[in-house]
Amino acid sequence: MPRIFSVLVFIILTWCPSSVEAQEYKIGSIAGSIVDANTLLPLSGATVTLNPAGTGLVTSESGQYIFAGIPVGTYSLEIRYLGYEAIKIYDVVVRVDRTTSYSIALKEQILESGEVVVHGGSYTVRADQELSVTVFGAEEVRRAPGSAGDVSRILGGLPSITKVDDTKNALMVRGGSPFENGFYIDNIQVPNINHFPTQGSSGGVLGMVNVDLLESVEFSAGGFSAEYGDRLSALVDIRLREGDRSGFKGQADFSLSGIGGVLEGPLGQKKIRNGLTAPRGSWMISVRRSYLDFIVNTFFEEEASTVPIYSDAQVKIVYDLSPAHSLTVIGLFGLDESEVDREGA
Repeated sequence: MPRIFSVLVFIILTWCPSSVEAQEYKIGSIAGSIVDANTLLPLSGATVTLNPAGTGLVTSESGQYIFAGIPVGTYSLEIRYLGYEAIKIYDVVVRVDRTTSYSIALKEQILESGEVVVHGGSYTVRADQELSVTVFGAEEVRRAPGSAGDVSRILGGLPSITKVDDTKNALMVRGGSPFENGFYIDNIQVPNINHFPTQGSSGGVLGMVNVDLLESVEFSAGGFSAEYGDRLSALVDIRLREGDRSGFKGQADFSLSGIGGVLEGPLGQKKIRNGLTAPRGSWMISVRRSYLDFIVNTFFEEEASTVPIYSDAQVKIVYDLSPAHSLTVIGLFGLDESEVDREGA
């Protein structure tokens, strides 16, 4: 199995488009769709403003919008539509020759006559959101000091949470056992999202979820709905973004957690109007493998059997069945190896 992950990493590094030519332009795009939160039907004519550039546009008949050819950097989006709550999204990162996807659902708002005073904050707060709920964006997880892109480690700094120890990312919420925490990825329950998981716990050494695939992370310390089963302490709801529908893209990653990359692109075609077509769906795959064993075996004559080896892979496929319905396939795979040479110790 480790050879399979090594081959996948090699394919991504080989097929990944060259960034030398793209760096000359240093532009990217932001695209997505605006829909009704209840019916999931597209909202045509919604206003989308890109800040700090101040550029604005309205969504098409299918609720789509796209800001093409904008300089790389960090932006914010402001979405407004008559009869719906306005939403502001921060930390929208544009990368070189990449399309950042943000699909947004707006909630209806009752319009009343009279003076209305709105005080904007830095983050969107839902009216029905419990006080014990905290929402993180993908960039917040990436930039959090000491988190190393690990979803569980960024949660360790929140109120009501205590870390078990520094070597594991297991969390004790409101005095409860780490086993009482629940993890969900796009509404699918996952028993453990970590490498080298601890028996009887929901923690481990390092998270398997790639931060490049994240859209948001919602943490609830209590008071969540009964639909989440028998979770007693806390709930972590992880949302993954969609793959890039504008074309085939790829990127290579090298960090302390491992070496790997991401491939993504459109899936299928559908007719929209006047003979025009658009992608019916998208796909993306991420693979990663640790490389510490390669370094140790290179500088030491004998192979070190005590070096932990881990690999992981993630897949997400989205296929639109209708304007209001889509089929989503999600996969999360992990492989861990750690052997101790007791005879040679």
